[in-house]
Amino acid sequence: MRTWSLDEQALEEFLVGIKQKEKIFLTLSAEKHTYEDLLESQKGIIEIAKNTWGHTNVSIHVEGEFLSVQREELTTDDFVGNKYRLEYIVAKEQLHAGYNFGKIDIKTPYETLTVNVSVHQSGKRDEMRGMKGVIAGKGLKEYLAFIAGKTSVDSW
Repeated sequence: MRTWSLDEQALEEFLVGIKQKEKIFLTLSAEKHTYEDLLESQKGIIEIAKNTWGHTNVSIHVEGEFLSVQREELTTDDFVGNKYRLEYIVAKEQLHAGYNFGKIDIKTPYETLTVNVSVHQSGKRDEMRGMKGVIAGKGLKEYLAFIAGKTSVDSW
């Protein structure tokens, strides 16, 4: 057994398997974060707490173009005491008008925790944007009528 290249995770699983310690479970400070009408990018914090000592790998996966985290992998060695503060950024440039939904998955060998992030941006409607399409459509309709011979050059 001395020649095997086992890591801390293997030792953790061995100790859990022989019932000398309990599995490491994580808990979150909040499972949902909501933002309204951001004027600039915002930093959010998720507090992660572990229940006992030991080693485990934690992977972080982000869904949503407007969300990002600094680190996608960490271990329980990164915890201060039994807590870790996971910082994430909500990028205002990536938000669209209306509701933006994303999530942050925190995975260990034993569980997956999810934090849902929603951002509501009320956007000003561009009234002229719709009018440009209407005017272009009318021009195209008249042009096609001219090509088909339904209108004369003078009326077109």
